[in-house]
Amino acid sequence: PALDVNRYYFPGGRSGGRDGLLVRVNARAGISWLGVFKFGGTSDQLLSGIWSHPDSSTVCVVARAKGYLVDARNPQICTDVIAFPVTSVISVLDERLLLFVDLDEITAYGTAGLVWRTRKLSWDGLQVSGVDAGRLTGFAHDPTRPSPVPFSVALRTEKAGGGSTPYLTIRGRKSLPEVATQEQESG
Repeated sequence: PALDVNRYYFPGGRSGGRDGLLVRVNARAGISWLGVFKFGGTSDQLLSGIWSHPDSSTVCVVARAKGYLVDARNPQICTDVIAFPVTSVISVLDERLLLFVDLDEITAYGTAGLVWRTRKLSWDGLQVSGVDAGRLTGFAHDPTRPSPVPFSVALRTEKAGGGSTPYLTIRGRKSLPEVATQEQESG
């Protein structure tokens, strides 16, 4: 990299920091800079990459499961993604959303920032199977069942059905997974 390019360290866009994922950004406005994005974990098996954002002036970077949204024109403006550890990033162009999947929830960001975050959908693992007609579908891990439990999320409303979480039945009340499954079956 050229020595005359400004370097920023994230989180915070500070002028000094730690090792991390090195990204060169060339914004449409003719601004170029280098970003060093702090890793979220130590394993090189964790998700890392760069994704486009519904706001074309924002770049999404995930550095070993830690997500960042940075203004490409002004790298001092950075948002830490609240989902952690990020296991998958899904761009839904029709809805102008960028979805971050972690171990038990899904978080959506749009052009104005955080849009929604689902309730807990899993004990400790989500697998997205697809996005179609405004719905995201997938499977949630449940160690008490022989197979994964299906779930779905309406992308415009964040309403989720199905899934499995470790809530217990207390004093005769249904656990949240049972209620969610009944809502999905009736809806």
